[in-house]
Amino acid sequence: MRLPISPEISGTLGNNGMYISNVNISWQNVIPADALPETIIGCQEQILTRDTAPEGMVIPCAGELASGGTFLGGQLVDNEFQLTTVRRDTTPPLLALVSPAQPQVSVAEGSALLLEAVAQDAYPVTIGWDLDEDGALDAPNPTSVTIPGLQGITSPCFIVRAVDEAGNVSQIEVTVNIINLPPTIEGWVVPTTVHFGGAVQLVATATDPGGDPLTARVNWGDGQLEAVVVKPDGSIQTAHTYAGSGAFPVTLILSDDERLTVSDSKNVLIYSPVETINRDLIPGTLNMVNQGILNQGQADSLVVKLQGAVTALANDRPAAPQKLEAYLNEYVAVVPNGSLTPCFLMATDELNGLLPP
Repeated sequence: MRLPISPEISGTLGNNGMYISNVNISWQNVIPADALPETIIGCQEQILTRDTAPEGMVIPCAGELASGGTFLGGQLVDNEFQLTTVRRDTTPPLLALVSPAQPQVSVAEGSALLLEAVAQDAYPVTIGWDLDEDGALDAPNPTSVTIPGLQGITSPCFIVRAVDEAGNVSQIEVTVNIINLPPTIEGWVVPTTVHFGGAVQLVATATDPGGDPLTARVNWGDGQLEAVVVKPDGSIQTAHTYAGSGAFPVTLILSDDERLTVSDSKNVLIYSPVETINRDLIPGTLNMVNQGILNQGQADSLVVKLQGAVTALANDRPAAPQKLEAYLNEYVAVVPNGSLTPCFLMATDELNGLLPP
């Protein structure tokens, strides 16, 4: 008959039959009453306080009769030898960041961020990433993951977690400071010169590195500040008519939702009625002779009326509208439809604004 020797092991059990705390080891010996007297040799209770190799630690226990063996009931009471193997791992993986190099990093909005980590451990290790701070691994296997297009006014936290075979955990929190960048103005255009009474057309495109919502304003340089809608595609379109002539700085102002602002200015020259007549209408009228649209007499007659209007306008005389009206009436009478260049037509139409209703 053999002595039934069995181990009793207690501790915090992790994964895969491995202990992640100190391990108490003792032996239970059930001795039949007819086997006395007997003595158990060895099998002392012990506490395992250090990690074992991956294959574990073998702990033996031997029991034998004090007499070295005896016959009971015609059977030999023999010695018994038992082994138990204990695996203990309480050391978390050694986790280190590769990218970024430090757990606090600043990144310009709209930029991508590479997250990469490595881990060392005596046992196999799994690395994963919690990308939304909910405790779950959104990227449970790769050692690296790329976060595209960072944006927002908060500082997101990304957590890398390494878990070894026993369930020991190491983690590092990567806090990202997103640097807000100003919006940009692209392809914005206003005409450099406009005839008196004509509308100044402004077109532009607004973009933001982080895709922030944008607002736009235009300072027309004459005391007028206009709020302009930025369309979903970033396009901006508006127009303005000046009450007088002269040079005006036009400033386009863009702001994102964090009140980061950028602006740019262009100059617009608004011709006075006199400048419009001298620069466009008189030369254009005379050029119609070369084009065969007017004869010299018709052109000279129109130019005389324009020069009279210039004199009246320069001296702020009330007769100016009447002289312009006389010019326009004669002009319509002698010039066939469709014979004018777009520039000359524009200048002529704008002069209508000087006439009384």
